[in-house]
Amino acid sequence: MVLAVVLAAADVPDTSIRIPGTALRLGTDIARYGASEGFSPGAGGSAERVLREGPVRFYGVESRAALAFEGQQLVQAEFTVKDASRRLVDYIEDDLARRGYHRRCEQHDTAARRCDWSGRASVRFEVAGTRLFCRIGPPAPRVAPAPAPPAAHLSPAVRATVDTLADTLALDHRPAENVLPPPELVERAQPVFPAPARQARLQGVVHTVALVDTSGTVLDARILRGIAELDDAALECVKRYRFRPYVVEGRARRFWVEVPVTFVLF
Repeated sequence: MVLAVVLAAADVPDTSIRIPGTALRLGTDIARYGASEGFSPGAGGSAERVLREGPVRFYGVESRAALAFEGQQLVQAEFTVKDASRRLVDYIEDDLARRGYHRRCEQHDTAARRCDWSGRASVRFEVAGTRLFCRIGPPAPRVAPAPAPPAAHLSPAVRATVDTLADTLALDHRPAENVLPPPELVERAQPVFPAPARQARLQGVVHTVALVDTSGTVLDARILRGIAELDDAALECVKRYRFRPYVVEGRARRFWVEVPVTFVLF
């Protein structure tokens, strides 16, 4: 049996933190994770730290979960997927970036990935071959950065945000208050309508996420929410976009940004 835990909103405190890719929340009570739900005591527990192990769906696939509780509350969750596809790995990383998490990696290539993601929670993400391991816990305490000369072109709120960002930024294309300003698009490409989709009178919006380098060139694009017949055309379109180099504190930065591509028949 693979567990899909469903929590009633009224039973979850507002201060709880949802664990990405699951319905679990840090801070929930140990009583939810008993034998009747497929959990058993884990090895290595203590009077202060109680462990439970069991099957949980993590980003829609079966995983083996190890849950740690302190003071009867969930404080950490580990997920292991033995046969993780490359598509699943990429999707999890894209989802964390969309949620505003920022990544620092010891290794990130085709052979293996060992990264720490910081955001609403702290995420340790490791991939070796087809084995995926993910440890999720409370956010790490922030260390105040050393004082730096203020940049005239940045507001105080933006300067405070910049100090906590990883090398690759996750930006929003929509203006918002007290966040980094959105990137500036200098060249927008038009999508080429695939002939079968045109004949079928298929229209809609494909939501993509683009990785942009320090020169403003799109290095990679991936589907967030797609339309199967239009996805490839949308990716090819986004790769022809050009952005103005994104400069923060005098240094150009790479960034991820969501780019919607609209297909409309006239």
